[in-house]
Amino acid sequence: MVIRINGSAKKPPLSQSSQTLSASEFMELLYEIETLLGQDIHKSGESFYSSINTLKKGKYLIVGLNPGGDPKKILSSIKDSFQKIQNPEYNAYYENWLANGKKHRLQENLKTLFAYLEYPLRDVCATNIIYERTRRESDLTISKMEAYKQILSKTINLIEPEVIITFGRKPYNFLLELFPSYPHKTISIESGHSNWTIELTLFALPQQMKVIGLPHLSVYTLYNRPEKMQLLKDFCKPCT
Repeated sequence: MVIRINGSAKKPPLSQSSQTLSASEFMELLYEIETLLGQDIHKSGESFYSSINTLKKGKYLIVGLNPGGDPKKILSSIKDSFQKIQNPEYNAYYENWLANGKKHRLQENLKTLFAYLEYPLRDVCATNIIYERTRRESDLTISKMEAYKQILSKTINLIEPEVIITFGRKPYNFLLELFPSYPHKTISIESGHSNWTIELTLFALPQQMKVIGLPHLSVYTLYNRPEKMQLLKDFCKPCT
């Protein structure tokens, strides 16, 4: 798959295969991201929520907006996060995000959803559109949006996902805007919470790709809605 942004092809410089990135390929990816982000690479943030072992061709890709938390208190930088993901056991969704053994809704939603999809969550590449950490969405300056478009394009070309799962309206809309020239069809289904909806989009790319737009999983409870997860499972099946 070669993703086109604004009419020009963005060819992935890294090998596309089911094999994990080599050390040299990983350093190449890191160098490209550092070049695109410049000094922003030293800001508080996270790059990927899954290990280096997921940076390969896979069925699913998880995309959020940006890391939450107070950047004045959480000092680990975007660049630091690339050290973290080199641990093959790393997966942020299995870390203790809350004190006293409390369960975080986003983590529980994703664990339950992928158990329902019968696909190991630890094998799924997970990232954000923007790596910089902010306490609130409104704090985002988005000064590097063009750079982040290129980074997400590189990620998609590397993973070649059949299904991209987003949570929050902005990541979903961002994905739609990333492929303006490709025909697509969208259906909306009720989420079961207020007037929120779940968006299911099928893109007619060179290879068909599906995008699921969920409400933000930190506030929406998916794990106790098996009927919604069944709809998602049916949508994720290969088209016939």
